[in-house]
Formats: sequence, structure tokens, C-alpha cells
Amino acid sequence: MQTVEMLSPDELQRRWQSVTEDEEFAHFEGRAELDAYGEVALTPPPSFVHQRIANDLASQIQAQLGGRAIVECPVLVDGVLIADAAWLSGNRAASMTTPAAERPEIVVEVSSPRNTKKGLASKAARFLAHGVVEVVIVDLDGTIRFVTDAGGSATSRFGLRLTLPPNSYPL
Repeated sequence: MQTVEMLSPDELQRRWQSVTEDEEFAHFEGRAELDAYGEVALTPPPSFVHQRIANDLASQIQAQLGGRAIVECPVLVDGVLIADAAWLSGNRAASMTTPAAERPEIVVEVSSPRNTKKGLASKAARFLAHGVVEVVIVDLDGTIRFVTDAGGSATSRFGLRLTLPPNSYPL
């Protein structure tokens, strides 16, 4: 039986660039992500409230830590995942020229009703395995959790104090 090899980080970056330039995806209203083999996975777009929460948290992170927070950020892992928001310290975002961000220090994931706890845990583990220091997860009940290699916590390794915008929950 032939073994199929996962794409290298450089191959994933090239594949992601080709997806972002593909006319067939230009009008897709949703998210496209890549698996480890470069296959595209399409998901419905997040709701307005979901995006409002992600944007608000990104603004808070940038205000508290400086650097640059980016919403709907493609992040290179063992594929390319779209983080609801990602934060890069200092001038890393300005100097990064790759199609997908590499090793943002913080990633934000806002739960949606279609997410499962196992799916979010898997996504957080993939981010952490590829250089992310902390994953901020907003659960469906509005609880904010901080996940690192050491596990979950109610406090941020970066000292973040995050609050949700009014009228955010329930989604």
C-alpha cells in the first residue's frame, strides 16, 4: 500500500496561496481551510454576533498587548486553519510575508453551535503543536478559557483581561 505524505509547510503555504487566488472560491461566502494534504474544507460563514465577539476580543488583545491582532486569520498548522482572531507580537505581522500566519502567539476561537468540544479541543491542540502559546476559547455559555500546553485555565499566560461585548450570548 502506498503511503501518502502530508504537505510540507512550504507546500501548504503555496497551496494556500493558490486557494486564495482561485476564482472558484472568490465568491464563496464562508470559510475555506486546508487539511494536511492540501484538500480544501468549506464551512458556512460565522454569524454576525460570532464575528462581533471575535473582533471585540481582537481589539482588546491588541489594546492590552500592542502588536497586531487580525480577525479571520489563516494560520499554518498541519494544514491551514482560519482562526477567529490571532495576535502577533511587536512588528511580526508587518514583517510576515507568507500567505498564512506562522506561529501567532495567541489564537482566539469563538464557539458556534456547530462546534463540538472534541473538535475545539483538537483545533486548540493543533494550534499549540505548531507554535501558538495560548488559545483563547469562548464557550457557548460565554465562558472564556485560556488553553496552553499546560492545559486549560481561567487566567491568561499573557495577563489578558477579556470581556465579551453586551448582548453576545446566547448565540
